[in-house]
Amino acid sequence: MSMDAASSGPLPFAAGCATTAPVHAALLTAADACATPDLVRAGLHRLAAAGARLEDPRLARTLIPVLANSRFLTAAMASTPSLVDDLLDADRLRAPLRPAQLERWFDLRDAPDEAAASRRLRAARLRAFLHVTARDAALDATVEGTCADLTAIAEAALGAATDFALRAVEHELGAPLDPTGERIPFVVMGMGKLGGGELNYSSDIDLIYLYGTDDGHAEAPTPHAFFVRVSNLITRLVGANTEHGFVFRVDLDLRPEGRGGPICNGLAGAERYYEAWGRTWERIAWLRARPVAGDRVLGAHALAVLSPWIYQRTVGPETLDAIAQLKAQIGARRRHERALRGAHHDLKLDAGGIRAVEFFVNALQLLHAPRNPRLRDPSTLGAIDRLVASGLLTETERDHLTEAYVLYRRVEHRIMMLDQRQTQTLPHGAELEALAARLGVEGPRPDQRLLRTLEAHQQRVGAMFDALLAGERGAEDAESRRAAALLAAADPASRRALCEAAGFVDPEQAAHLVQTAGRWPQSPLSPRADGALARLGVDLLAEVQRSAEPDRALTHLAGFARPLARTPAYVGSLQRNPVLVRLLVSVFATSDLLATMLIRQPDLLDSLFDRRPPQDEDAHLAAALSRAGAADDTERFVESVARYKQAALLRIGLSDVAGELDGPQLEVALSDLAAAILRAVFERARLETRARRGPPPTPVETAILAYGKLGGREMSYGSDLDLVFVFDHGDVDPATAAFALAWCTRLAQRTLSLLGLPTRAGLPLYSVDTRLRPGGSQGTLVVSLPRFVAHHAQAAAGWERVALVRARPVAGDDALCARLAPTLERLTFDAPVPVDLRAELRRIRARLEREVARETPDRYNPKVGRGGLMDLEFIAQVLQIENGGRRPALRTPNTCAALEALAASGLLDEVDPLIDAWRFLRRLDHRLRIMRGRPVPELRADPTALDRLARRMGYRRAAQVGPTDGPGGQLLDDYRRTTALVRQRFEQVFGPAGD
Repeated sequence: MSMDAASSGPLPFAAGCATTAPVHAALLTAADACATPDLVRAGLHRLAAAGARLEDPRLARTLIPVLANSRFLTAAMASTPSLVDDLLDADRLRAPLRPAQLERWFDLRDAPDEAAASRRLRAARLRAFLHVTARDAALDATVEGTCADLTAIAEAALGAATDFALRAVEHELGAPLDPTGERIPFVVMGMGKLGGGELNYSSDIDLIYLYGTDDGHAEAPTPHAFFVRVSNLITRLVGANTEHGFVFRVDLDLRPEGRGGPICNGLAGAERYYEAWGRTWERIAWLRARPVAGDRVLGAHALAVLSPWIYQRTVGPETLDAIAQLKAQIGARRRHERALRGAHHDLKLDAGGIRAVEFFVNALQLLHAPRNPRLRDPSTLGAIDRLVASGLLTETERDHLTEAYVLYRRVEHRIMMLDQRQTQTLPHGAELEALAARLGVEGPRPDQRLLRTLEAHQQRVGAMFDALLAGERGAEDAESRRAAALLAAADPASRRALCEAAGFVDPEQAAHLVQTAGRWPQSPLSPRADGALARLGVDLLAEVQRSAEPDRALTHLAGFARPLARTPAYVGSLQRNPVLVRLLVSVFATSDLLATMLIRQPDLLDSLFDRRPPQDEDAHLAAALSRAGAADDTERFVESVARYKQAALLRIGLSDVAGELDGPQLEVALSDLAAAILRAVFERARLETRARRGPPPTPVETAILAYGKLGGREMSYGSDLDLVFVFDHGDVDPATAAFALAWCTRLAQRTLSLLGLPTRAGLPLYSVDTRLRPGGSQGTLVVSLPRFVAHHAQAAAGWERVALVRARPVAGDDALCARLAPTLERLTFDAPVPVDLRAELRRIRARLEREVARETPDRYNPKVGRGGLMDLEFIAQVLQIENGGRRPALRTPNTCAALEALAASGLLDEVDPLIDAWRFLRRLDHRLRIMRGRPVPELRADPTALDRLARRMGYRRAAQVGPTDGPGGQLLDDYRRTTALVRQRFEQVFGPAGD
């Protein structure tokens, strides 16, 4: 069809073909251009015959890929043509499914009976699956995102079914009560892929039903009888295959006693069963358990009660034998299935397939999570990241496992979404070619290319699976031999050749670094090292070769060689602990920021194992200062605070890299650390000022206001502190007021001096900016409370009003801080809004973009560049100021919380894409800072650097088997799309951001 025809609007479906609804020509053109045109044309014909509205050209972007990938959903849309309308808004579909949205779709509160509830659940499931499939097939959702969406659908359905079942059975039998008259709680535990947040399109959902106690109130139904009714009703509502299909197939075989056991159990009875009869495979199953519906407090309690059984601290020969036996059973089952199906490839059961990855991870968790709670992650990919961060896997092994797993799951999704069949077996012949086409594989024999790609991954994973529990791996032997030869090489040419064979990008530089690192006496990398010291050098260099970025790791290891050689204690720690060696090299390969910290302060080496986030940074810092004896020595005080900060940053950074902290948690952790240090330093400065100048001339209260990232609890690595010092001396004469000002100025100066003193690490505690005070850099360093109020009420510029949105007291006298909080709210939200506020902010934004961001086609600034974080901050802040006077819920210093509050108040439409944009850009900012160790991150369009960055952000190299720009290209595409969306919304609020 010609382009003219394609742009001419709705047309009859085809000559001589009667339909009840026209089809836009753009859809027909898109159908002809897709990988399976016959399938799509047949789907369009079916929808048109059913009366679906196909006149909108926007459907070409979303409907065509759905038709190409899912005959099941084609049939569903033909039965319910209004479902097609859900595919009109690609921007809405691009976002993951939200809990509130799913709650609306699966709402059963007014369902009159079981039949109505069943129909509603199945209708909601179809609508949700259509959203997920469109996002997956048309909008390039990640495999992790698709799994998370499918899991969210199951949780929403289970939550609605559980609430309905509890109400229905209680209406019939009365409430189940314990002997004290309290209602007995009930929880649905999700196991397997549901527990791990990794469901596929045709997954069974593995469930265990638990209730609080078997001890019931005499006048109430017995708990067991009540909850048996509830459990059966939930199972029917979700799992029964009715005329409308099922929601999810339900599998209850993991419950105590399996199929022969009761459908539900009291917690005490379940605990007794597992303690007496629980087998190793059941412990592995509980590694992935979590509450998914009902009383989640009871679910958390059940996990705590069963934790000593799941995570048995003593790993004896019987555990190793049980794991070996399970391995053998998996292998036998694999061979049996292979014999039954002949040459068909099975993504799950084949050697090195999905089950091998999952079992490999679960076995390592079973062995090591009892002593290392950080490994207790129910998701497969999350657990892999934590195994790397704990030194139990190399980054290369992590890459092999994650790339294989993501590829397997992607292909599995494409197989299952076609007809909702519960299979992971690859088809044959033309069907396999069609599958390869839907996956985007191009070129001659795409089916064979797909098979070769899968087999390469299966071989790598299969080798790791086969080596599980073995004492050594062949790849490690080869790298160790190469490392030993490299350290023993006597001439530059030999070193260079060995570095080239080891895969270094710059073998010349690598050879030079090895030589340099070996010059220091007692260095493990010295050619003169022998015995245990030489073995340590081989281990370090072998780990460098296994790391994801050997050149970066070797650069940092060479820098670490001198302090390592000078301190036998550090050498001893590494010699005694091979896991520490792997962790150290992993840090060197991952983060310039953390690596530089370790090189500057090698005494932080033991902190690699300390990743418990303190619940109270102030108390932990005070204890550290007390242990250091820093009370009477300023230099010792600053060094002790600096060491605490560096250890805390290392702890937080490792948790971040391991995936144990999401973006908001990271920002809160960094902000709380900064606030605790600021409070300790301020009190130290107060003591020193009193000691040097005596007490203030009149009772005076002092406080520090935090603005910007600290004020909003949104700090990142390297963020500076925007501070304003405020004091209040009450009603005194001018002379006393002048003396109070001078005293408070000395206090502020001393605080800044302590924060800015160079430490042994070569850096101050924090860089501080005080220019947000009244008068800016020309104003007094400290400001009295009356003057602060008068300035902001009468003379402040619009940008100062905006800065107040994120201001909060973080240090100083409690009474003044308590008065400042409502004062800040009043000045920010209750005062009249400047009429030209939006125009002023638009001018400021344009100037920063022009003079600070200075973006080019290959260099971007995620913070102040076009469509960057500042666009989002300004959107939130101007709407907060304009509406916060009458809506107290908007009075938050945190940008993401503000966006959510604005949406809840109806003041900002379609906020989910903005929140996703904020989180994406913040995550990008964090990754750039921790990888490169620079306080002002830039995104450069360098393919190699982009690939490294993308992989650190979770983009998977093997997520696609067809043509792709690679992870770096995907990241850059996402960045451009995200910033374009943000800038569009910015201009809707402020107008074009020009002069």
